[in-house]
Amino acid sequence: MESISRKALGNTFCDSENPVFGFFSPGSSRFRYLGIWYHKVREQTVVWVANRNDPINGSSGVLSIDRYGNLILYSNHNQKVPVWSTNVSVEVTDTCIAQLFTGNLILVQDRSKRVVWESFDHPTDTLLPGMKLGFNRRRGIYRFPISWRSADDPGTGNFSIQINRKGSPQVFLYWGTKHVWRGFVWPLKSDAGGSNVSFVNNQDEIYAAYFLSDASIILRVVVDYSGLLKK
Repeated sequence: MESISRKALGNTFCDSENPVFGFFSPGSSRFRYLGIWYHKVREQTVVWVANRNDPINGSSGVLSIDRYGNLILYSNHNQKVPVWSTNVSVEVTDTCIAQLFTGNLILVQDRSKRVVWESFDHPTDTLLPGMKLGFNRRRGIYRFPISWRSADDPGTGNFSIQINRKGSPQVFLYWGTKHVWRGFVWPLKSDAGGSNVSFVNNQDEIYAAYFLSDASIILRVVVDYSGLLKK
């Protein structure tokens, strides 16, 4: 794995000690991805992938911020065809990126310090502490993790975990469009295994999120490509 240096993005790049944000190749894959992983964990532990369905073939990959304030990934130095972008709809020209210790990658307007995009709104296969599982009615954002295709391919897989938006809220594990497991009816047990679970259901949004009382603990919930929920 190769983390992105400050030199690669000039003065716009901000990083954290753990997790880190950079390029990696999962397992035996020859493809290159941009993502976030825990570098202090011996086993490769990727928690988010930007270009999960558009891998880079080879050792290239250029990350930059365009004149509209978007973070854009190109497959090579020609910078003609992007393979991934934050796609922020509102033009903001003075942005920088920051990797928070929570694992959330954010795009921030420099002067106002307003967050205009964050990776927590676009999960891959992992729920991290503080990440919302659910639906923001006001913004039209549905946050739910989808499994990888395989151990070496982070592309969109067959399994997902979602909160239903009709009736009493429940957590479902889906295989495609078919639910194969159903959790408890809302609200769930709010304190388990050293984590506290928060539940919100109002006119703006419906979601569940868990938080750790000890920030030094590394915990994640993963929708595995085999269809299992793992910690």
